[in-house]
Amino acid sequence: MNKIFKTLTLKALGTGHVVSDEQLVKINQYTLKDVSADDVYVRSFLIAHNFLDRDNERFNEELLDDFAKTLHGKGFFVEGHPSSWSGKGGPGEGLFFDVSTENMSPEEFKSLTGEEPNLPEGIETVKVLSGWAYVLKLESNSDTLKKIDAGIYRYISVGFNAPRTIVIDAKGNEMYGEYQVHGEALEASLCWLGAQPGASAMKACTNCKNKNHKKEEGEKMDIDILKLLGEKLGKELTEDNAIKMVTDLLAEKDQTIKELKAHAADGKAYRTHLVDEVIRFGTMIDDVTSEPDKQKEYFDFITTWPIEQLKMQKDKYEVSARKQFPDTFTFEPKDENSRIEQEEKAKAKKPSKGKKDYTNPCNNELINTSWE
Repeated sequence: MNKIFKTLTLKALGTGHVVSDEQLVKINQYTLKDVSADDVYVRSFLIAHNFLDRDNERFNEELLDDFAKTLHGKGFFVEGHPSSWSGKGGPGEGLFFDVSTENMSPEEFKSLTGEEPNLPEGIETVKVLSGWAYVLKLESNSDTLKKIDAGIYRYISVGFNAPRTIVIDAKGNEMYGEYQVHGEALEASLCWLGAQPGASAMKACTNCKNKNHKKEEGEKMDIDILKLLGEKLGKELTEDNAIKMVTDLLAEKDQTIKELKAHAADGKAYRTHLVDEVIRFGTMIDDVTSEPDKQKEYFDFITTWPIEQLKMQKDKYEVSARKQFPDTFTFEPKDENSRIEQEEKAKAKKPSKGKKDYTNPCNNELINTSWE
């Protein structure tokens, strides 16, 4: 089978970087023996984009996402593509351990690369594929790493498989070639120069076929989360407005938590007030002991009661206290008849037989009522 080679290159970004702890964790996912930050050289590369190159071809935006998913853990070569006429075909010098896509404006891309993106009509956003690769620091490759840092080895090219089609205009004229979803990134290699102006993008395609990609039976299809979420919400989502939506939801959640905390504090204060009132009125009618230790035990015991049960006990004691000590109170209780009625109902269910120890739940009418 004849192989088709096509290389487009992008400038490597920056120089070797200090390896972060997060990057080291990602790198050691691929090593058979853990390496340290001192063992590896890492740097980032801008690998591909979605606008037209010197050969009047482009990558489809979704295909770039395919590349971002499939280039992880694949080889980084320093002497051209291993499957091309100029490549050695041996193992790579390193691996790509972190690959992603990013949207940016044409102005941002020009500022980054110095090149004016040639976007097709109707497309206003540049999408780029970027990746981090690591290489072991060895005596055998020390010159190569120095040349990368010096900008001498500066261009990189991605090798891939993807279907290719021709985009035509309304009159049937061929406009440009386009590599489309679904595809796979096979590797990425340093090369001498690529097909795009200013060496601002790259690709190397093997076994490209101008046919539609068909899903094999049982093949797991990737789900576009933003699209799925947008359908559920009934609106189109982009990465930017999805982030805003999540930010708004988090802010709403924080506000709700703040309000619930305030309500919880109010509820706790109300419960404490009811318990204090039960003890105050109960002590006045000599139904609650005034002995501090015993009263503390009673406090701890009734603090666990439901609010409604505390209210009933407080109302019962208050009615009795007001009857016994009318001169002590300077205002009339709310709904006095209702409280008297509640007291009578409680007495009817279980008549009082003198003073009781309410630290024992068996002697509490309200608790016994719930058991009957």
